[in-house]
Amino acid sequence: MSLRRVVPVMALFLAAAGCGTEAGQAVPAASSSTPLSATGVPSLPPRPLAVPLDGVDPCALLTAEQRVGFGLDLGPSRGMQPSEDNAATCDWLKKEAGGGVSFVPSMANGVGVWLDGARVGEVTPVSVVGFPAVEVRDESLTPPYCAVAVDVADGQQLLVVNSPSRTQPASTDEQCASAVMYAEAAMQTLVAR
Repeated sequence: MSLRRVVPVMALFLAAAGCGTEAGQAVPAASSSTPLSATGVPSLPPRPLAVPLDGVDPCALLTAEQRVGFGLDLGPSRGMQPSEDNAATCDWLKKEAGGGVSFVPSMANGVGVWLDGARVGEVTPVSVVGFPAVEVRDESLTPPYCAVAVDVADGQQLLVVNSPSRTQPASTDEQCASAVMYAEAAMQTLVAR
């Protein structure tokens, strides 16, 4: 699978995620297990430590060993994400199986943009190596996509977008599990630096 086919699909998800909500597409209400802030917006637990993204190269978030383990053998492909104040992006792909991952270290928005209904997608709080995060599913895209946004510092998030394989279809649950796996590896790299 070529970078030309996958990168625009990842960009489409990121662009859709950056759009404001429209009638009928708001983020679902928090479940009873998700704590609410005083304003009624779901809240996340505190992060174990701040890991600012200033100066982070998104293409250095996975080690060579991690990339080999994930089968990511094509890339990197660098870009910018307009919805995150032109944050640098990095895509790694699987040449044979297709699919891959896109990393967006955003210093423009924290994970709160996913919790307050400002972005489109079904949002579920998760934990990534002890850091509060949200899993964001968008079933309106074909195929559906999953991303994980990790709360790394005040007003900053590490956005990790899984791109599904065109040759080996996976359920949205499997895609989200992959996004969490990529996010865990990237966070381990970030914390170790």
